Amino acid sequence: MDVQLRPNPQRAARILLLAAILFFCGELVVGVFLDTAPFSVRFPEAAAVLERARKQNPPPDIVFFGSSRFMSAIAPAEIDQQLRASHGEGIPVMLPMAVLGGDFVSTEFLLDRMLAEGVRPRMAVIEVSPDLVGRPPHLVTAQLERLFRWRDVVYWLPELFEADWSALLTARLIPAYHYRRELLGWLVGRPPPYLFVPRPELPAGPAPGAQVAGSASKGLPTGTGAADSHPTASETPDDPTHGVDRWARWLRRFRISQRCADVLERVLARCQQEQITCILVEPPVASGHRALYGTDVVIPYDSLLERFGRDYGAAYLDFRDRLPDTSFRDDSHVNRTGALRFSALLASALIEPLWFGDERGTAAITAPLAP
Repeated sequence: MDVQLRPNPQRAARILLLAAILFFCGELVVGVFLDTAPFSVRFPEAAAVLERARKQNPPPDIVFFGSSRFMSAIAPAEIDQQLRASHGEGIPVMLPMAVLGGDFVSTEFLLDRMLAEGVRPRMAVIEVSPDLVGRPPHLVTAQLERLFRWRDVVYWLPELFEADWSALLTARLIPAYHYRRELLGWLVGRPPPYLFVPRPELPAGPAPGAQVAGSASKGLPTGTGAADSHPTASETPDDPTHGVDRWARWLRRFRISQRCADVLERVLARCQQEQITCILVEPPVASGHRALYGTDVVIPYDSLLERFGRDYGAAYLDFRDRLPDTSFRDDSHVNRTGALRFSALLASALIEPLWFGDERGTAAITAPLAP
């Protein structure tokens, strides 16, 4: 006997609705699960930085917090060399703690963790710039993905919607997909194999090629070899105008983000409480980038930093126009030459007067300086 099947649209709709509800409930459970995971799962770069701080012997005297702009601009070996030439062996121990996409949220996180683990430097150098205190704060999306829990998402919701609402939706509503690599690496104990592709064999060549090969054998990205290595033909040439259009969009309707300012103020208050001398440093940017800083940006930004200087004794050093455009890889990141020049400026304009002020080994500056 033939059985004739009849479509049941109502039942099909109920099944689809139930499947969607179960799917999103499962995703929410995964999100809560990730919120309780070790921070090394979502923020392995911070875990590595804190591990270096914990193991450094002797402990660091000066730490540098910031973003990739600080990462590219600070050459600790250059600073050490310049200080040793003037002061011998009695120089401070420095530790860069800048991370990719670093802002005041990541700085507060790293500072709190560092202090909780017993590492207490005498000086903290913190990167500042208008985009880090302005709305929309473009780096807040990075903290959404690696630091924020649900309560943080609720608090930062206005900035998150302005910065990148699509990242907010994927990170919180479908976290199993968004964090698939991190979850797989956490479950199996190592990064998934599909993230790694065997490096091609490099032909025998002069020293620069050997330096790149040495970096590759250590699992480092190409270009992290010796300081004097030259760019290869495959590397992107320097372009100090690259990125200006993107920054122009971000700074077009600049206004201070009170939430970002509050985070920086908490960092300064914590440093004051722990008797850590706090220095605010604005890294150099190319001329095209500086041209975006009109009075609508400079006036509220400078006013905020002046208040922090009065309330917390935080010195502010502005290096934004201290390097020529030939020192930049793009509009806001220096090249190797720029890193050497900026590090020399830090040594002479910041560390020497602050660290070797009145007595050797005593930080002497409590008021803002001009560079």
